[in-house]
This record gives sequence, structure tokens and C-alpha cells, in this order.
Amino acid sequence: MHSELPDFATNLFDALAEREQMLFDYFLKKTNGVVQSGPFQGMKILPKYSWLFHGHLVPQWIGEYEAQLHGVMRELVAQSGTSTLVNLGRGNGYYSIGWARTNENSRVLSLDLSDAAIALSKENAELNGIASRIEFYLDYQKLYSELATTSTKLIYFIDIEGFEADVVEELSHLDLLEGSDLVIECDDIGYVNKNITPRLIDVLNKTHDISRIDSHNSSIDRFDLRAFTDLDRFIMTTEWRPASMHWLICRSRDQTP
Repeated sequence: MHSELPDFATNLFDALAEREQMLFDYFLKKTNGVVQSGPFQGMKILPKYSWLFHGHLVPQWIGEYEAQLHGVMRELVAQSGTSTLVNLGRGNGYYSIGWARTNENSRVLSLDLSDAAIALSKENAELNGIASRIEFYLDYQKLYSELATTSTKLIYFIDIEGFEADVVEELSHLDLLEGSDLVIECDDIGYVNKNITPRLIDVLNKTHDISRIDSHNSSIDRFDLRAFTDLDRFIMTTEWRPASMHWLICRSRDQTP
């Protein structure tokens, strides 16, 4: 909501939720739970969710999920070689599984603090036949210990709902960022505080080239979705965030693992 405007009426949210359920049912049947386009095309995603609601599943199935990152993900996969992807905040396993399917030579370490998220990630990984290639963690300290012994280049994908600056500062303190690349979703929109991006830049700008990608709803550009109304296209791809957000793409100036 905008701080100077009143909240939406409850009945409006109820109507939008009802429409979202209709679109969810339609695209589950249409796609059979298989990602239709994008860098992870062909990946299978179960119609289950571990966090709040199923709002991210339709954009995943139609290949529109966080579409602003598609070019970055393709580029990182192409350059990754025998690197190690470190996925912090994996949710249903979308990025961990997609990366493992796309790059058979890359190791994947995946962490979430939710037992439900781990269970669902494992289910989706098994569905895609790559469960044995993903190492799952519930504890940051155990993951940090493993990273300290890893000799390959690290690529971090971080989406941890407001705690990204705390974790990146800790990784820097432990010397676990040297030579790494990072994609960080920045939740400066009220989850914890509004100083996340400046803190991240302060840690990384001496060693990394940093660019910013802002979120926007790109479904309007999809020719195959033009049969749907503007509102339907919005509903099927929105994550219902309280404000717009962005990502930092941080590329190490030292490319030596």
C-alpha cells in the first residue's frame, strides 16, 4: 500500500484471490506443471507451496517468474563451468533445481530455514531426477563450514526476505566472497528495515562491479498472453509485494576462484 493512501477494501482482495485461484487451476491444467519458457524451460514444478500462497507458481509455469533475471541467469549458467551455486532462501527449489538441470557440471548448495521448504524442494528435485545433485542445508553455520572448504568459484543467489545484508556481511567477514558472483534480491520495502541496499553496496563495491535491476510486470509484452485481460495478466504474474523491489547483480573483479 502507499503510505498516504488507505488500504484496499477486504472484498477487493477476496475477489482478486478468487480470480487468482481460477488462473492457477487453468494454468496447472494447461502446463501440467512444466515450465514453458525461460532459462529453466522443461523443469517440473509441483502445485504445492511452502510460503504464504501459491502466487509464484503460475509465473513459474508460464516462464514469467522474475523474468527480469532471465538474461542474467542464462549468462551466469553459460559462464559457470564447474562452479558451485549457493542458493540462500530456496522456497520450492526453483533456482536450485533449474540450475542443476541446466548445468550438469555445477555443484548446488541450497539453504532454507523452513522444514516445509526443504521438504518441497526435495520433492521437486526428485520429480526432476536431480535430487542427488543438490545438497540441502537448514543451518547457516554448517553451510559456511562447507563453503570454507570449497575450491570452485561460488555463485550466490540470495532471496532471504530482508536478511540479505546481514548474511552478506557475515560472508564477507568469513572471507567467503572472494572471486564470487552474487544475485541478491533486496527487500528494502519494510520486512526488516529500509537500509539493506546501502549496506550491501558498502560491503561489495570495493571488490565487485554492481548493477541494479528493478522489478516490473513484463507479462504485458507476452504475445501468447494477449487473449487475457490486463488485469488477468497482472494477477497471474504478480508476487503481491507491498512495494516495488530490485536485485543487485554483483560480479567479482577477481575472477580467480
